[in-house]
Amino acid sequence: MNSPNIFGLPDGHVVVSIVSENGTLLEEKTANYRKITGNAGRHRKHQFGVALFSVYFDYVPEGSKVVAKHCI
Repeated sequence: MNSPNIFGLPDGHVVVSIVSENGTLLEEKTANYRKITGNAGRHRKHQFGVALFSVYFDYVPEGSKVVAKHCI
């Protein structure tokens, strides 16, 4: 996840959901993100705010969508 501006990423979390083809919410998990400081191999001017997060689902049905929403 990258910040869209020079102010960096605010504190918050990410909600990751599996939504079926007909729009039914199948499963939802919350992930905290870990901010990364430093240049991480890229030029410093591009590192306004970078964060990593991950979630694990046992099964994602074929045809469904995985949606991530940043919540502040």
